[in-house]
Amino acid sequence: MAKRGRKAAPSPVVPDEIEAPATLNAAEVREFQRLVGACREAGTLVKADVRLIEATARTVCLLERAHDELSQVGAPDKDAAQPASKLTLFAANGTPMPHPLLGIISAQTMRLRGLLKDLGLTPGLSAKSRGGSNGKPEGDGRWGDLLSVTG
Repeated sequence: MAKRGRKAAPSPVVPDEIEAPATLNAAEVREFQRLVGACREAGTLVKADVRLIEATARTVCLLERAHDELSQVGAPDKDAAQPASKLTLFAANGTPMPHPLLGIISAQTMRLRGLLKDLGLTPGLSAKSRGGSNGKPEGDGRWGDLLSVTG
């Protein structure tokens, strides 16, 4: 007579090589491959959606581009009434305002954080940061007793 109960779930097969979508540019493909490797190392590649990795790669590259553009903002005009910094612009009436790229950087940073969390790549979710098999943090023990939470 057959045993009753749940059958073991089939173990998902992770392909050795995951192709980057053809719509990604060269920098995004490099980031895509880096993220695939990070997911594989963290053990989250099995449940990761390729479109989620693609969105994360695009977000990383967009964030880098925004930082690059902000760093290339030129010096203020000699004729400008108010000196401008890289982070502050002045409206026609002289009112200081934050550079628009700061908003893009802020939004993309928050989006990236969420995407990395969804991929299981944030330190709070990785198996390595949780410690060994007993759930206690690994290390020299100086701070482990103080920082570990039990209960």
